[in-house]
Amino acid sequence: MRIDPDLLRWLRDERGLSVNKLAKMSGVSVEVITAIEDGRYRGSPDCAHKLADGLSGAGHGEPVRADDLWVPEDKGR
Repeated sequence: MRIDPDLLRWLRDERGLSVNKLAKMSGVSVEVITAIEDGRYRGSPDCAHKLADGLSGAGHGEPVRADDLWVPEDKGR
């Protein structure tokens, strides 16, 4: 399993969050968020929870659950 980079990018854009703002709200570094969005890092369960909290904290749209961010490894980009 890995964090879906396309979904993460879409959710971030949908909520009007820059990478820097999401990093500040979630406690996940800019480098890690960028690596996930570029497909260079799978992410971890802890990272998924922090990102979900940060995305949900933006106050736009439905709350994000960490489980929603995960996809099977073999999903094509």
